[in-house]
Amino acid sequence: MCARRAAGIAIRDYLTRKGTRLPSRSAHDLLNFIKEETLLPPDLKLAADHLTLRVTEEFKLLINADLIAESKALCIGC
Repeated sequence: MCARRAAGIAIRDYLTRKGTRLPSRSAHDLLNFIKEETLLPPDLKLAADHLTLRVTEEFKLLINADLIAESKALCIGC
């Protein structure tokens, strides 16, 4: 949850610097929006995709991913 929020803050700042109108203040919405950003490298798009995945009832991801590391990469890359 915190990884998603941190990425949302970085994306909000990135879009603001670019002069792009924010589609929403929601971190989840911003992550979905940034996946379509043409200038964003594929690895950061994949990180954004992973950060939008649902977890199981046991709070597990269905893929093997380090969301904290991916969030950090998005924060640095944006």
